[in-house]
Amino acid sequence: MYLDEFKFVRKNELSNFKFVRETTMISAATVNDAEQLNILSIEFNGEDEATIENIGKSLLNNQQELVIVAEEGELLVGFVCVQLKKAFCYNDYMPEITEVYVKPAYGNRGIAI
Repeated sequence: MYLDEFKFVRKNELSNFKFVRETTMISAATVNDAEQLNILSIEFNGEDEATIENIGKSLLNNQQELVIVAEEGELLVGFVCVQLKKAFCYNDYMPEITEVYVKPAYGNRGIAI
């Protein structure tokens, strides 16, 4: 099942989501991913105010964002941030992809599709 086949209604409906594609596991990020997400964020965004602690808190408490990670073995190789937004013209929350990053060495493998 591909990510685009999911209807994003509420973040907690996908918190246990996992998908395996060849050697890459795609799943919802957990607080245990905070350290590696910090490394990926620095690679993607450069140094900023994000810290491992802040990332962990966001993963636990931010009900408006879902972070999906791609993992090969024990290494996170990419992430997607999905913001759940409410607009006046829709009855339900709608997903908006705000960030996508895959380590260059793992590019062109279909991880971000």
